[in-house]
Amino acid sequence: MDPDSTSGASESTGAVVVPAACDPAQLLPPVLEGDDPGPQSLQEVLTAALTPGELEYLGHLNWADLSAEALIADPVLLKALVAVEPVMDTYKLDNECMEVRSADQEIAVEWMKTVKAVLLDVWPLGIPFYTCYALGVAAVPCIATILAVASLSSAKAAALPPGPYADPDLFKSVGCGPDARYIAGGTFAGEPIKPYCLDTTEVTTLKFLTWAPDLLAKMEYSDKCNGNYLATRGQHPINCVDWKEADAYCASLGKRLPTSREWEWAARGREAARTYPWGEEVGTCAVVASLYGCPEEGGTLPVGSKPLGDTLDGVKDIGGNVWEWTSTPGIFDQNPDEESYYIRGTGYNFSPDSYVQKTYEFLLVNPWHDRSNFKGLRCARSVSP
Repeated sequence: MDPDSTSGASESTGAVVVPAACDPAQLLPPVLEGDDPGPQSLQEVLTAALTPGELEYLGHLNWADLSAEALIADPVLLKALVAVEPVMDTYKLDNECMEVRSADQEIAVEWMKTVKAVLLDVWPLGIPFYTCYALGVAAVPCIATILAVASLSSAKAAALPPGPYADPDLFKSVGCGPDARYIAGGTFAGEPIKPYCLDTTEVTTLKFLTWAPDLLAKMEYSDKCNGNYLATRGQHPINCVDWKEADAYCASLGKRLPTSREWEWAARGREAARTYPWGEEVGTCAVVASLYGCPEEGGTLPVGSKPLGDTLDGVKDIGGNVWEWTSTPGIFDQNPDEESYYIRGTGYNFSPDSYVQKTYEFLLVNPWHDRSNFKGLRCARSVSP
């Protein structure tokens, strides 16, 4: 065949001949379906690597309006790339496609089409996801980003220092997921504090005992333990748990206990430096779940029952209901050598107008094994800047 005829026409349109096994239309479906290269599909890899909030953040990102530089530095996108890259590389190595994948924009466009389909599967509600292929000329920066990403190995991607979120306002609104609040960083007591996610409510009895039903046996010592009344107190905060159980629960969710400083930073409304979580007024039964001074209440209440007591960021029950374990070690006066940790907040065992309701006034240290019926937990999670 004359090299200047048909093949020349093909080259003039920018088309690239791609080996069948490396054609994205054929390469990705088996990976997505979990048939090749292993038991995990890309969708499973993404959902395992990212939190629900991070998935929602990527699903809402309008990539067309963002620069290549902003996208390639986004910490959530980098996290996704590090997770997905080995899965893709396994297939490409098996089919000798490693040199083809970044050969042409046309391949990147097809890759993005499939990524869109994956993300729409991840978010059943059909959150719109704008991708390069639909945008024509305006897509050039986006395609450049995808090509740059395609050239990364997982090791290279992992080594890239993450920058700020490509859309920081979007991350603040959805990035912590539906059950947590984004707490912006700042300077606290002269020291920097990084942003983090904090559970909106204390961990409920139902959630905790669904995770570890065997621990119910350790709660039978007291009729004040909510676990003994799961049918009626499932939405009350879990209590009667020790520090190691609280720490393990948060870790099972990819979270952790907050530090004492993080707890107080959120309680005081960050720079607002509130005297009480809800503001400057002394507490009443309208803002705090308490046994004392609120005769209609016999102990804990379902989490979030006192919305007027919310913090500036919408964190609930920081005052009242149960004290909360933190990850900050402390010295227990009665036994200084014993492993102990700070607990923060107040339990239902203090009246709403007590001075201990203040965000900064009262810090207690308990030994790790203490499982008081006044004590529970909420979880936190670190986020990138």
